[in-house]
Amino acid sequence: MEQSNRTMRMYQSLAEIAEQALLNMETQQSAPASTTAELDPSILKTFAKRLVKVLDEIATEDEVAEHAQYVQARASLMATIEQVADVTDATINRLCAALSSTRDAIRPLQIAATADNMLAQQALAQHWLDVYAPASVDPSLSEPYQALHATVTTNRFGLLQALGVFDHELVAFHRESREFLDELVGGLYLKVAQYQLLQFADLVNFFSAAHLYVAIASAPEEYMVIGQLIQQLEPVLSDKIMSLSDLPTVATYVQDLYTNAALVWQSNATLTPESDRLMAESRATLAQAATRDDYRSVVALLRQVRFEQPTLAN
Repeated sequence: MEQSNRTMRMYQSLAEIAEQALLNMETQQSAPASTTAELDPSILKTFAKRLVKVLDEIATEDEVAEHAQYVQARASLMATIEQVADVTDATINRLCAALSSTRDAIRPLQIAATADNMLAQQALAQHWLDVYAPASVDPSLSEPYQALHATVTTNRFGLLQALGVFDHELVAFHRESREFLDELVGGLYLKVAQYQLLQFADLVNFFSAAHLYVAIASAPEEYMVIGQLIQQLEPVLSDKIMSLSDLPTVATYVQDLYTNAALVWQSNATLTPESDRLMAESRATLAQAATRDDYRSVVALLRQVRFEQPTLAN
């Protein structure tokens, strides 16, 4: 229950940052005159310190908050945060590395704390089985997950070793999951940059915060909710591009949307009959588009296009 509550709080906190950024964009109604926003490093520090509190909460729950290794890792993390003097890729990368390192330091300490207590080992193993159940079929995790499950049920005397093996395998799982989410966040950021929305400081701050949140994500449900938030944000930012960018930029953006949809269509994807009509209509509308409303009509049509799953021949 604590895991789910914490995940929801993390999601809500990040969603509030996104909502505030979008609200401020709406209030301004037009893009600022400068091409890039002036970013305040203190905001990045505030985000990072908020996440340190989350790490402290996790460490306290796992009874390792006073452990010398966690205290040392936390102190190094806080020093990295205090050294923040700008909002650049290099600074964000350093913060992310320090946050991930501190988060990942907790698990081995959890295992060590159960060394002389088989009941504690059972409780920790069952907790991990519950938390990582959504990822139990992941190629990097399925085998160690099943091994841990088997040890819990048939060979409890081997639990300490099984926990250590599982923790070792989690390293690759977390690396791959964080890389995937960073690419998802980065892809949306590139779209924002391409279509001239980097002038909005709150929006750039959101992307910085998203990378920091990804850095401390650990449970599969944490990865999933961050991914869902980014996917939900994409159409909202598309609307902002349509509203706030100049007309040539809007035209380029919509042409790109249509081209991407057409490439999928022309590969070997199958459209529903209604979507065939929508693609044809969007192509014709785009060919005649001259106003912002014309381009909005094309986007509205493309959002209704649905691709069917191909049927495999027997």
